[in-house]
Amino acid sequence: PEARKMSEKAVIYFPESEEFAYFIYTAALSSEKSNAPLAAMYWYNFFVQMYPKHELTAQAQSSYEKLKGIHTTNTKD
Repeated sequence: PEARKMSEKAVIYFPESEEFAYFIYTAALSSEKSNAPLAAMYWYNFFVQMYPKHELTAQAQSSYEKLKGIHTTNTKD
């Protein structure tokens, strides 16, 4: 939980940082690890949208899709 808080604060307070992509990815990963799947999905999706060609984009997309499959339901039957 502490890593999540720190990385989210870094995203807010240091948007011009060269490490911004890693702050976002760390927010996603730490959210997932601290059992906050909706926050993780938000951050993974944000990462993919912001950095479509980053070296971590494929992993972020995969993690997002995995969480989406587990934590969302189809209400149309």
